[in-house]
Amino acid sequence: MVLNRTLRLADRTKLQPWFKYLKLFLTAFYKLPRSEHTLVWRGVREDLSALYPKGKEFAWWAFSSCTASMSAIESPNYLGKSGARTMFSIQTNSGKDIRAHSYFENEDEILLPPGIYLKVIDCLNPAEDLHMIHLREIAPPHQMVAEPFDLTQLKETLPQSKTILNKKQENYPLSDVTPKPFVQAISKNGKLPLFC
Repeated sequence: MVLNRTLRLADRTKLQPWFKYLKLFLTAFYKLPRSEHTLVWRGVREDLSALYPKGKEFAWWAFSSCTASMSAIESPNYLGKSGARTMFSIQTNSGKDIRAHSYFENEDEILLPPGIYLKVIDCLNPAEDLHMIHLREIAPPHQMVAEPFDLTQLKETLPQSKTILNKKQENYPLSDVTPKPFVQAISKNGKLPLFC
């Protein structure tokens, strides 16, 4: 939350303390599998329709949590079922499937990167307090966020292996995966900690 708020600030110098974390996070983000879903949904529990007129081009500077499932959009984590709401349908190729890393696994969560450049294609007000905005990712006028590494090396570094991806995970007994303690409290002489 704090990082996303900072990413949205006009004063980019406020991001300086986050640079190392962002490099690490973006490196991991770009190595995640690209979402097979090119249409994702995002819900906000307020009326944002005035900020997104048809034809507007803009960048979303924060990481944006979306879902590939229309039914999940009604979740309180996204849109909910009542009150002023804005539902975005977003056509994108930049989403990363984070379902395996998300606390809410059954919400089909897709994460959009900071600096994604979008255009408002159309707007609709299908019901009182519900606003729908159709967005499409477009090429930005200039590079919005520098890549954390040379992305052309990504395919060489992480080849897609169907045998590994489709391999059934084995179940190990809990005792086999329980980590040993890293530090014992105090050594026998009571002075120094022992490291395993």
